[in-house]
Amino acid sequence: MREGSHYTFGDQGPAAERLRRLASLYRPLSASVLEQACVTLGVAADLAIDLGAGPGYTTELVAEVTQARVAIGYERSPAFCAEARARCGGSLDFVELDVGAEDLPIQNVDLGFCRFLLTHLPNPLETLGRWKKALRPGGVMVFLEVERLSSSDPVLARYYRMIEGVQAEHGQAMSIGRTLEALVQKAGWRVVDSQAVDPCLPASAMATLHRPNLESVRKDPWVQGHFKPEEIDEIAVGLERIGAETGKGTPIDNVLRVVIARA
Repeated sequence: MREGSHYTFGDQGPAAERLRRLASLYRPLSASVLEQACVTLGVAADLAIDLGAGPGYTTELVAEVTQARVAIGYERSPAFCAEARARCGGSLDFVELDVGAEDLPIQNVDLGFCRFLLTHLPNPLETLGRWKKALRPGGVMVFLEVERLSSSDPVLARYYRMIEGVQAEHGQAMSIGRTLEALVQKAGWRVVDSQAVDPCLPASAMATLHRPNLESVRKDPWVQGHFKPEEIDEIAVGLERIGAETGKGTPIDNVLRVVIARA
């Protein structure tokens, strides 16, 4: 077994609620991309997988859109797997596995989905190569990652600098979408489609996602070494303020990279 990956935002406490909000916000874009992947596949998917399933919201979406006979969510967190199983009532399969460090124990996958996961892995190129072995010839994988995330608002700008720094400290890349297409190709996949997409999410909605993340990272040694406690508190207050500004347009640049590739 390889060394496990580090998940910056944790898998305890408010993390599950954050992922529920994230799943809701990105559902329209994710569903659209999955529909495009089904067209690319060209046949009905028999087996579909969701990598980094969290509490199972993305796995439910994968199953709904693809109508696959079997849909499996792979997730390293026992707590998230337990929550997913309890909520889905046995209609979907969830396997406890660190997909960033271990081989996928499955073959002949028709369609795979991977959203906001590669950004948390220290060795994405190696991981992409291992995942390819699980897909059947002609199988399709969907990748969705952040390409740009910035803002002229000082609170959001400081928050993004914090997250970028703490992820870099753990060998990760917040904006891995910038190199996603090249990484996928280098790992031996054939890129079918690659596009930059703006999900057009308001800053208020993004701030509601960022606020619990701040609590997850504020005790990280890198964060404590680069941000004073009072500065972190100021960012927290600012995020709460932006989250309440539903009628205002705080400037935010949120661009994602979507790559669809064949094994």
